[in-house]
Amino acid sequence: MEARDITCRVRANREVSSGIYRATLEPVKGTVPDAAPGQFAMIQVKEKSGPLLRRPLSYLQAGAGRIEFLYRVVGVGTRILAQAKKNDELKVLGPLGSGFELSAVKSNALLVAGGIGIAPIYFLAMKLVERKIPKIEVVYGARTAREILFAEDLEKAGIAVRIVTDDGSAGKRALASKEAAKAMGANKPDAVFACGPYPMLRAVAESSARIGAPCQVSIEERMACGVGACMGCAVKTEQGYLHVCCDGPVFDASVLFKI
Repeated sequence: MEARDITCRVRANREVSSGIYRATLEPVKGTVPDAAPGQFAMIQVKEKSGPLLRRPLSYLQAGAGRIEFLYRVVGVGTRILAQAKKNDELKVLGPLGSGFELSAVKSNALLVAGGIGIAPIYFLAMKLVERKIPKIEVVYGARTAREILFAEDLEKAGIAVRIVTDDGSAGKRALASKEAAKAMGANKPDAVFACGPYPMLRAVAESSARIGAPCQVSIEERMACGVGACMGCAVKTEQGYLHVCCDGPVFDASVLFKI
C-alpha cells in the first residue's frame, strides 16, 4: 500500500502503563490505508514554540477505519503527543518501511517481543490468527509486570504466551532471548519474528540460526524524515550501510548480524 499523508482525529490517547500510551486515531475524511505488521507511520506533533520533526511509531493495529499506536514518552515529541486529547487532529504519514514477510509460516510461528517491541509483534500475532496458523507462540519480556501489555488479548485469541520480567514480578525472572531459545528447542518453529533491544535481537537471531529457522527482526532507530531523504537512520549491516526507514525497519536477521 502506498503511503499517504492524512489528517486523523484522536479517538483515544490513554496511558496504559507508566509512561506508555496507546493512541487510537481515525481519518477525518476517507479511509486509512492498510498497513502490514512491522510498518510504521510518521506522526506530526504541534508545539507552540516552533515545529518539531515527526515521530516514527510502529502500528499496533490498522483496519476497521482506524489505526493504533503504542509509544513510550522519551522526549519532547512523545511528551507533546501524550497531551493530545480526544478530537484533536494529527497528520499521519504512512504506512512506511517494510513489514514482516509471512510466506515462511505454514503451521508454527515464534514471536519474541522486548518491552515496547510488543506493538508490531501484537499486530503480527493477530494477522497470523486471521491466517489460521495453528500454532503461534509469543515470548514477551519486560522490565516489570506493570509493563506487560496485551497478554490477555493474545491468550484469548488462542496464542500461547511466555512472560519473562527482569524483576520476576510476572512470569519467570529471565531474559526473553533465553526463553525464546528454550521455546525453539521445545518446538521448532517454521519462522521466528522479533522486535526489541539489539542484544535481544542478536541472541534470538543466533538461536534461530542454530535450528535452521528463518528469522526476521524489527529495529528502532531515530528518524527525521521517514522516507530515505535525510539519510539520518543509517545502520551498519552485513550488506553495508542501510536505512531503517526505507530498507527496514524489518530485516532478515542475517542482514543485520553475522550469524
